[in-house]
Amino acid sequence: MKCGKKRRPDPIYTSPSPIALGDSAFLFNWFERKLMMTWSYSIIDLTIKNPLPFRRNVHMKKLKYASILVVLLAVCGMSAMAQDEQALFDRATSQFSAKQYEAAIASYRQYLVKIPNESAAYYNIGLAYYNLERYEEALPAFKDAIRYKPEYANAYRYLGASYYELKRYEEAVDAYKNAIRYKPDFVVAHIYLGNSLDYLKRYNEAIAAYMKAIEYDPKNAEAFTELGVAHKRQNNLTAAAQAYEKSIALDPGDARTHYLLGVVYKGQKRPDDAIRMFQKAITLGHKDGNAHYELAALFREKKMDADAIPLLKDATRLNPKFTLAFIALGRAYSVLKRFDESVPVLQQAIRLDPKSDDAYIALGNTYYDNGNYVESIPYYKKAVELSPSQAWMRSFLGDAYLNSRQYDMALAAYNGALAIDAKDTTAVYGLGLVYVNQKNLALARTQKTKLDVLDPSLASKLQQKIDGALKP
Repeated sequence: MKCGKKRRPDPIYTSPSPIALGDSAFLFNWFERKLMMTWSYSIIDLTIKNPLPFRRNVHMKKLKYASILVVLLAVCGMSAMAQDEQALFDRATSQFSAKQYEAAIASYRQYLVKIPNESAAYYNIGLAYYNLERYEEALPAFKDAIRYKPEYANAYRYLGASYYELKRYEEAVDAYKNAIRYKPDFVVAHIYLGNSLDYLKRYNEAIAAYMKAIEYDPKNAEAFTELGVAHKRQNNLTAAAQAYEKSIALDPGDARTHYLLGVVYKGQKRPDDAIRMFQKAITLGHKDGNAHYELAALFREKKMDADAIPLLKDATRLNPKFTLAFIALGRAYSVLKRFDESVPVLQQAIRLDPKSDDAYIALGNTYYDNGNYVESIPYYKKAVELSPSQAWMRSFLGDAYLNSRQYDMALAAYNGALAIDAKDTTAVYGLGLVYVNQKNLALARTQKTKLDVLDPSLASKLQQKIDGALKP
């Protein structure tokens, strides 16, 4: 089983800043309209009370002073009101900046009671919910921001980001496309449009989106990294390696891309290059344990289990739920005959994933390799129960029964393996050994004849056992 690839990071700028009120001209327009309406109403009101033609007399002078007074009062009132609303918006923004998102949401909502169609406030509420990882609640806020400002590219971007976090990729695609429609050079939107398409397995469209991002920003390392991911999904390792290499040239300090390039090099059978990339990823601070795990796997392939152990311990420390790292660590201990250390590590792997056949097999192997054949049997049996179609697991169970002298159970396990795979040489050889121990040499020779075709070296070993049984 392979180590599962961690999902790519959440949308960049995961702690976005709220926009200032100046992003929308509504407040100024509202004040301006109120002021003009007050001026008009004041003149109309006073002139109705004085229907005579205007004359230069004391009455006109009084009218003039009265109109000016009313307008000045209106200006002062409107200005004070606008200042109060601006102060409320600023308070909400300060709360947001201090990461007091719940308080900020409440303050923005108070502001919206007074200015109900201010897109900036809705947008900032959406961002606050987004930062609280309450993505469902962020959706209507971003939609309201768009309702009052239909060309709001940033609102579409974070609407897409919220859908993305909810794994609603089809809806994310639509939102990101709208962001791009209103802002064609919106590089982040192009990248996460590509990511959403990638998760929908629409790889060619994803690649086109990444290429568009690169067209607008040729030095965007993130775009090249995600382009590499899409190529890797299509098993185009050459194109993936080229994209990752370009990304690293642009951003030599990115640990994730070094790790991803290491995975590609490993797939290309370039173990030394892969080791170099994984080591660099670790040096740069790769934090999820995957680089440590992959580097340890390459060391184990080179029979360097002692060097793999500290890496696997780091992997389990960085990710305490990393079942595969615990299994690999247990196996490394077992290879070095450090059985007392292997057992608790593999037991932890089973606790983490009770349905992991690999964990049960590994623990069974640890007991078996230490000569504790009876203790190994329950773990092999559980592995067979979890993966009944795996012939080799039944053969391992047969070996444990054979070495604990439970010959009838061994026969059943080996025959079960051969019913699945008639060419399972371990099962054929095991059956021959059972027959030797039961002194049924004719049947033992039948198994030897099969091995002559399947595996001559095992056939020779079985012949030696048969010859030994003939000696007095």
